[in-house]
Amino acid sequence: MKARAGLELMGGDLAIASEGSFGPHPAMPYLPCGRELVLLLDRYDGQEFVVVGEDLTVETNFRREALRSLDEVESFLQQVGYPSHAVVVETPGGEVFKGITRCKELRSAVDRALQQDGIVMLETDMRAMYNPTRMLAIARATQDLVSKLQQICPQCNAPGFVTIDRLPGLPCGWCGQPTSLTRSIRTRCQCCEFSQDALFPDGLQTADPMHCAFCNP
Repeated sequence: MKARAGLELMGGDLAIASEGSFGPHPAMPYLPCGRELVLLLDRYDGQEFVVVGEDLTVETNFRREALRSLDEVESFLQQVGYPSHAVVVETPGGEVFKGITRCKELRSAVDRALQQDGIVMLETDMRAMYNPTRMLAIARATQDLVSKLQQICPQCNAPGFVTIDRLPGLPCGWCGQPTSLTRSIRTRCQCCEFSQDALFPDGLQTADPMHCAFCNP
C-alpha cells in the first residue's frame, strides 16, 4: 500500500517502501524481536512485479514498562540505549511525549507523571529515525532485497528468482526415513512463473538421528 501510494502521488513505475513490526518471536515467544520488510514494486507494461527483502532479529531494544521510581526509570534507560535511542513517555492520564533524547525534557515528563499518578509508562521509540538499532535491521533487509534481485530466472532472465518454500524430508542418517529438516527448496519467477527445486540447500544429505521420529521418538 505504501509503494502504490507513492506511485500514485509521484508517478513513475518504480517504488521502494519499508515497514517494521515488533513483538514476541514467532518461535520463542519469551524473546522480543523485530521484523523489517523492504519492498520493491515495479509496474512494468501494466503488470506489478514485487520483490521483498526481510530481516528477523532478536537484536532489538523494543521494550515497554510501567515504572514507579526514578531508579526504575534509570535502569530502563540504561537497558534500551538512551540517549542514542529515543524513548516515549506516557502518563496514566493519556499524555504522550515522543522522540525524547534530552535529559531535561525526559526528567520533566517523568517527574510530572510520578507526582500526579505515582507511575509512568516508558517505551522505546521504534520509529527508525530515533532508533539506530532498527536502522541496522532495515539495512540488512535492504541487503536481502538486493541479493534477491541479483537472482536471475534461468527461463526469462527476470530478477527476483527467489525461494518460495522449504520442503522437508531430509532422510535420517541411520534409518533413512524422512525427517522434518529441509530436503529441498523451491524457487519461482514472478514474471514467467517458472519454478525449480534444488536438493540439499543446507549442504546436508542426511539428518542427524536426533531429528528422526523413529530413531529418537
